[in-house]
Amino acid sequence: MGVIKQNPRKFLRGFLLFHRHGRKEISFDLRYFVFVNVYVELVVFNNLAVDLCISLSTLAIRRKRVGKIRLAVTSIIGAAVATAFAIAPKWGQILVKVLLAPIMCVLLSKCDGDKAKEKICDYLKTLACFCLVTYFVGGIVYGLLYAFNVDIKSYAILGIVATAAFVCIAVGLVIAKKRSASGKVVKDVEIDVDGVSFKLKGLCDSGNLLTDDLSGLPVVILSKSACEKIGKRTIEGFVNAHTVSGDKCMPVVRFDAVKVGEKAQNALGALCEQNFGDYDVILQNSMF
Repeated sequence: MGVIKQNPRKFLRGFLLFHRHGRKEISFDLRYFVFVNVYVELVVFNNLAVDLCISLSTLAIRRKRVGKIRLAVTSIIGAAVATAFAIAPKWGQILVKVLLAPIMCVLLSKCDGDKAKEKICDYLKTLACFCLVTYFVGGIVYGLLYAFNVDIKSYAILGIVATAAFVCIAVGLVIAKKRSASGKVVKDVEIDVDGVSFKLKGLCDSGNLLTDDLSGLPVVILSKSACEKIGKRTIEGFVNAHTVSGDKCMPVVRFDAVKVGEKAQNALGALCEQNFGDYDVILQNSMF
């Protein structure tokens, strides 16, 4: 997860040197002590940026979205543990290698499906994607180090890691775009409301990234004709959508279930005042 090891011996050597020589050498040792602290801060910041990039790449490839708070917590946990990895005991390093990625993926996962088997499969896909992206970033870093003959202890490693992370995000976006392009079709959608099922046509639109901030559920957009067919529902809140025609604030309603093909999912519906033509619903990009 973007670990850059800080040698604890250097830190302890500087601190002990400062303590041993006392006031006569205070100016030199204090500068050394501050220098080490700044370097540790750079390591923390670098790990935080790398973990954030890896998380964003994983979500892009999996075509999923999570809340900003959950994403931030995931990155902070990864950065903190990765920074402390260098001074952890041997058994602690083994635990980090085994458990850190699964724990981070628990925070990143938005498991689809009502059955436990579907949720587990969805989590395992996210975990596999996260590990592949991590190794991909590491491969780019060591490849650039070898190509440009850069010492891993130099400050240039920060720029190389950042380059690898941004390349990873770009590749993730390209993969997600190709997956979405192949999924731009109209599918049969079944919306359950109070025990009644409504059969509609849903467009698989990769541009619909709407997600409810509170529940984390995907939000589908209902056409005017679909709203009239379903009838009046209690408004749960509002969602802002950015479209080519401008920003729109649409009311959101709750459904019992939304079934796309054979897959039943939980989702909310945003009510639109326009008809869409050959389809009734615009599906969120994680639902197909």
